[in-house]
Amino acid sequence: PNVEVQSFKGLTVDFARQVGATVILRGLRNVTDLHHEFQLALTNRAVGDIETVFIMSGENFGFTSSSLIKQIAAGGKIDRLLPLLPKLVIDKLKEMTKEQLLSSIEHF
Repeated sequence: PNVEVQSFKGLTVDFARQVGATVILRGLRNVTDLHHEFQLALTNRAVGDIETVFIMSGENFGFTSSSLIKQIAAGGKIDRLLPLLPKLVIDKLKEMTKEQLLSSIEHF
């Protein structure tokens, strides 16, 4: 009941200020995430004067990423994701074309 999902464009710190957030909550899967997220946290603190709190994922999600999920879905094997994702998410992925899935994958 105390969780709300919203989409936004622009900087996370600007959105956080707009909605009255006092911290940014981020999930970590592995040390690679920590490296990237630590840089973001320091920047958010410097630019937006907002702290970041990290939560470790469960070991069963340590290898899962949105990019990996989208690549599997683009390959047409969406139903194999049922153990990892809610059915609602899988249904939304099925509505997307292969091109939409692949073009939405971020490359760092």
